[in-house]
Amino acid sequence: MILPQDFVKGKIISTIVAPHGITDLIHSVQSNKTRPLLYINSACVTSSVVSSLQPNIELGYNIFFLLGSVIHFRHDYPKTDNQVLETALSLATIVLFSQYHDLFYFYMTLLHIPKHYLSNWKHIKKNKEVNICLIVFFTTLCFSTIVDVFSQPLVLYRIYRGIILAHVIYQELYIHKN
Repeated sequence: MILPQDFVKGKIISTIVAPHGITDLIHSVQSNKTRPLLYINSACVTSSVVSSLQPNIELGYNIFFLLGSVIHFRHDYPKTDNQVLETALSLATIVLFSQYHDLFYFYMTLLHIPKHYLSNWKHIKKNKEVNICLIVFFTTLCFSTIVDVFSQPLVLYRIYRGIILAHVIYQELYIHKN
């Protein structure tokens, strides 16, 4: 049985969190990086699923995923001359999420996603109507298809994990480098 709280969390994931990754596609089309985006997504999803065949490899993949999350979330903090401080704050955020899961939903909804769209606005506005329609379409698709993220088969979790890691890698290689 799905609890109302789990339903709300699932809808936050499917309607707010998941769609923000579509900005990678928007950027890749504008910057002629669609092929690398597809390669990164294919490699991350495949390796995420295949890693499950060996527990030690999956542990390594999960550690890589967590390190990627630390690297990704450090961009949410004010830029300083001290990257160690930014990384430490991001690591503390991940540790906090592991202890207080509900904070993740507030963080993503109120900080990470709005900041992400703002920092990607320069790409979105280049073809504003089409890109906003793409975001709305993808959001609607996610809303209607990802109904219960908490009772998905394990293989879907691994696919989602791969997509998230691909988002982090693409952002680091092509968005935050510029």
